[in-house]
Amino acid sequence: MDYKTIFRPRDGLRLASWSDRQITAGFQAASAIPEGAFNQQVVIQVQTVQNLIVASTPNAECADALSDVTSIQLGAVTYTVLPYVKHIPGTVKGVTHSLDPGTTTEQLPYIIASSGPRIVQARMLGKSTSAVVTFEGPHVPFYIRAHGMHSRCRP
Repeated sequence: MDYKTIFRPRDGLRLASWSDRQITAGFQAASAIPEGAFNQQVVIQVQTVQNLIVASTPNAECADALSDVTSIQLGAVTYTVLPYVKHIPGTVKGVTHSLDPGTTTEQLPYIIASSGPRIVQARMLGKSTSAVVTFEGPHVPFYIRAHGMHSRCRP
């Protein structure tokens, strides 16, 4: 099973103006994944016609690092990219609220828990108090635990 993150360039970034190698190097640097691990675990597909990038990896830690990338440096210019994590087969997503703004992806496993379906992945929605939580199985639990209290989780 591969995790896929789709990136939509902003700030006038035209992917056709850059080589695939330059774009891949920009993502490796922005993700902070060591170069050896990146080369073995991550595949970057540059789609110049649609002007988007697809990053695939079987590694959950690499997928988390890639989903946090919001800008890449190409040459002397830093460009904004908008990440979208593609749905993982056999999973469902829910949204929970009332988390602390600024909570990182690394902190979420220590803050949220589910007594029902296993949590596969979680990430904050920007700088808000909400997080998107991916669960294994066909149903989003009605409540999850967040900061030691029950928190409503909506599909």
